[in-house]
Amino acid sequence: LGPKPHVGVSWKSPVITPERSPNYTMIDDWAPIFTNRKLSLINLQCGNYQQDLADANKNFNRIIHDFDDLDLYNDLDDVAALSQALDLTISVSTAVAAISAGVAVCVTGAACRISSRCREQSLSRTTQRAHYQWGFEIDRSASFDRADRS
Repeated sequence: LGPKPHVGVSWKSPVITPERSPNYTMIDDWAPIFTNRKLSLINLQCGNYQQDLADANKNFNRIIHDFDDLDLYNDLDDVAALSQALDLTISVSTAVAAISAGVAVCVTGAACRISSRCREQSLSRTTQRAHYQWGFEIDRSASFDRADRS
């Protein structure tokens, strides 16, 4: 899988409705993570993600490791085992974040920074996805070594 740290990624829910869509990212929002060559990336995304993964591998010229034989939607014990083998998980608010945290893996979230224009539109329930700016807050000085975890 490449050098450490091994980082699991999940960018959207397998269930996306118009109401839930603003809570999830597009694959291009992950450029700061996917272009970081110091990370070995492992897919934790389930559902309809194959085209996103192919686009990410092509657009960012890298491999995001995916285990075709692992059912990331139904085999939660296997998802927990894979998550536990990782050094870090970066996820939007999905079961992936909860499972990773449950097996004592460092978890950081993809945080939405909403522009004032978007906030105004949100109040009127006409939010446009294009106004969302996603950011990733990672403590670059953090150690991902399991020995450092309490």
